[in-house]
Amino acid sequence: MAKVDKDTADTRVDCLIAGGGYVGLSVAVAIKQAAPHLNVALVDAAPEDALSTDERASAIAAAASRMLDQLGLWQGMIKDAQPINEMIVTDSRTSDPVRPVFLTFGDVEEPSNEPFAHMVPNKVLVGALRKKAKALGISLTHGDTVADFETG
Repeated sequence: MAKVDKDTADTRVDCLIAGGGYVGLSVAVAIKQAAPHLNVALVDAAPEDALSTDERASAIAAAASRMLDQLGLWQGMIKDAQPINEMIVTDSRTSDPVRPVFLTFGDVEEPSNEPFAHMVPNKVLVGALRKKAKALGISLTHGDTVADFETG
């Protein structure tokens, strides 16, 4: 049981998660769905409206998209997701005559049925996770950080 002190309110929770990005929200939703009786709280340093101006996107590996599907979220995101079927990692400039390949993902010659990853706008990804967290009754605190905690 962790203890959250916010505005001198003493709140005890079963699970306290610091960080309201994709990972923290996914963990909070997964825990709450697996154990609905637990009191789950999430504290995020970013203000609640920070997502409205976030123009970034996140690369979501195939295993993560399957996890999001298990959480009941992937089907709602897939229309906004761009599949990544191939990636080549090199240490060269595009103008170099020889471009040694250090790492590749995907296979153009033998494509699989599933992209190895997807690019998903953070507004879509984090927005869907926040909505699910609120629907599950997870306490979301924005604009604050976890400075300390006690367990018992």
